[in-house]
Amino acid sequence: MAIHKNIKLLLFLLVAINCQFVLCKEIKGLYIEKGILDLSSYQLNNKDLIKLQGESEFYWKKLLTPNDFNLMNKPQPDGYIEIPGIWNRFKINGRYIGGTGYATYRFFIKMNNKNRYGIKIKEFDCAYKIWINGILIDSVGKVATEKNKEIPSWQRKEIYFSSTDSLNEIILQISNFHHRKGGAEDMMIFGTAKAINNYKKSQFGKDVFLTGILFIMFFFYFVIFLLRRKEIPTLLFCLSCFLMFLRLITINEKILIDFIPNFNWNLAVKIEYLSYTLFVPVFLGFFYSYYPKYFSLKIIKIFAFFALIFSALYIITPVKIFSYTPIVYQFIVFIAGIYCLYCLIKAFLKNENFTILFLISYLIFFAIIINDILSYNKFISSGYLIPLGLMIMIFSQSIVVSVKLFNAYNQVEHLTSELNKQNNELEEIIKERTEKINAQNEEILAQTEKLYLINKELMNLVSFKENMTNMVVHDIKNHLNHIILATEIKNQDIKNINTIINHSARQILNLVMNILDIQRFEEAKIELKLQKTSMYNIVNNAIKVLEVSASQKNINIKNKCAKEIMVNVDSAIMERVFINLIYNAIKFSDTNGEIIIISEKKENIVRFCVIDYGKGISEANKLKIFEKYYKSNDDNNELKSTGLGLAFCKLAVEAHNGEIGVESNRDKGSIFWFTLPLYEEVAFDLLTFEAEVFESYSNLKADEITYLAPFCQKLKNIKFYEVTFINKIIEEINSDHSENVKLWINNLKKAVYYGKKDAYESLINAII
Repeated sequence: MAIHKNIKLLLFLLVAINCQFVLCKEIKGLYIEKGILDLSSYQLNNKDLIKLQGESEFYWKKLLTPNDFNLMNKPQPDGYIEIPGIWNRFKINGRYIGGTGYATYRFFIKMNNKNRYGIKIKEFDCAYKIWINGILIDSVGKVATEKNKEIPSWQRKEIYFSSTDSLNEIILQISNFHHRKGGAEDMMIFGTAKAINNYKKSQFGKDVFLTGILFIMFFFYFVIFLLRRKEIPTLLFCLSCFLMFLRLITINEKILIDFIPNFNWNLAVKIEYLSYTLFVPVFLGFFYSYYPKYFSLKIIKIFAFFALIFSALYIITPVKIFSYTPIVYQFIVFIAGIYCLYCLIKAFLKNENFTILFLISYLIFFAIIINDILSYNKFISSGYLIPLGLMIMIFSQSIVVSVKLFNAYNQVEHLTSELNKQNNELEEIIKERTEKINAQNEEILAQTEKLYLINKELMNLVSFKENMTNMVVHDIKNHLNHIILATEIKNQDIKNINTIINHSARQILNLVMNILDIQRFEEAKIELKLQKTSMYNIVNNAIKVLEVSASQKNINIKNKCAKEIMVNVDSAIMERVFINLIYNAIKFSDTNGEIIIISEKKENIVRFCVIDYGKGISEANKLKIFEKYYKSNDDNNELKSTGLGLAFCKLAVEAHNGEIGVESNRDKGSIFWFTLPLYEEVAFDLLTFEAEVFESYSNLKADEITYLAPFCQKLKNIKFYEVTFINKIIEEINSDHSENVKLWINNLKKAVYYGKKDAYESLINAII
């Protein structure tokens, strides 16, 4: 059951990881036609990216420079070639030109303004130079007309230039004598200099992130294998991580070349091919180690044989020859993937351990393998995702390792219990048969020594498992210990025991709800149940929940909030806000201390303060204390926490249109405060308001509708209850644009404030 509960969380985390680096948006539908990309009707901002694709002028067997096009007799192109793409199947005089040779590409970008622009260049086969507006901007490798003079390189580049004219000329010289494919193979990305720089950072950051995880997992599982040499699945899995680590640093952003620019090109290509080829038998071996009854060792050896044959080709032949092999090996990879899927399904039908987890993660992984094959052959342009697929397998393997550790711990407990039982029986036999002690003494000593060794080994294993368990359940162990201790106390009455257990369970529930609600707040998927409420009662409820924690340190908590102050809040959410703030104050207060909760009314808002007289918070920690997972350096070993309580408070208060903060002096205590809008009873005439709404949008002029349209499009994508996000967009609209716009904004704010969804949607739909 534990595995099933973690599958959805596993998939969500991986999607989040893959999406967090997206910083720019792509403008689609733009193509280079007859050597000209017309962007004169577009106003590019710092988030827009354009793929340079279409028809470029193509000059075969010519390395032309801008000066050559300034002559009276300008060179004529051999035709127009599609970019991105290879020139292997380009025809001149009815014949394919093949992959070896050199050529010049030339196209223009027509702009409507002067600005600083950039081009992200990925992979050209195998060396190139680029001129923009007659200036040599950059080169990768060494372009040449002969093989022995060419220096190949696949280094990623971002080039930047200033547009001084409406028509920008781009000239590319490319030569290839070392690979089977030649030409501008990968997509070039165009945008403003800032957009290209952001795109570079996002792509490089994603690769570094995935690479780091793969290397850490390789090291982690390798250490586990060193500690337990019998764990063959762990060894094979760490080898899979290492092979994918090698592959990732040689594809996509070419991290290896980025860190070592002069790294040998031939060696980098061989590493890329070897890591991809050897991964197949290693990965199949990993699954065989788990399910040997369903995977055939002979079949895996056949795949390993093919992998070794291809690896030998990579080592002894030049790149130009072995670069043909992926076409064949991709078929082998596909067959291996189908075979692995077939075996996992068989194991799943037999209800073998962990098959549901492995099968789901492998289905995603196999789909990513298909994606990479299609991407390599340029059928799609999604890029290589197999490291992300392996991350899915890493998470599933981590879950399996955790479950195995817990099972082993339970087994150790059972064996220990059995051992104690045997020891007790042995003592009784000794008492009952004292006359046989001398005769059996030697045998008993031998058995005792044997039992001692077994007990020592088991205790060592218990110690190891306890340490591992403490790492996994670090954040909730204290409350669980309270529950366990309460059940073992014999001289306490049942009511007191129930109070302790109830308190600890509520603290665990509060921790879990903090985790869940933080995620829901961040995704704007939580809908607040607002109602007129007395905060005095909410504070009393929170204090009651924390009575046990306060009593343990003899701390007096005083509720000095005004009883007459009413606010419009979600009572359950706001009670947990106070629970987190008061519990935080209890942790950092001295024994016999005091905590005071007060309220202060200021115009149309009310300010609540939780005051303690503990050790306070340093200036450095004040800036980050409300961040998720942040742990203060002021914490000692007894006060460690998840770093989620205050992060939840911040999100919850802001969802109620409030603010939260902290005031503190070292060794003098802290004041955690937050504000909420004061509840106001306002008379509301629906018919009058509907008439105002109709008037506000019916009087809008064409230019005013055009101005409001982009903001309405944003509002259309936001749920009506997401008040914080709606208000942020409304603040972006300039109310001084015109009187009609000002009236429209005021009515939109009223519709949100009074919860009139129909009026809200009418105001937006009238614009778009």
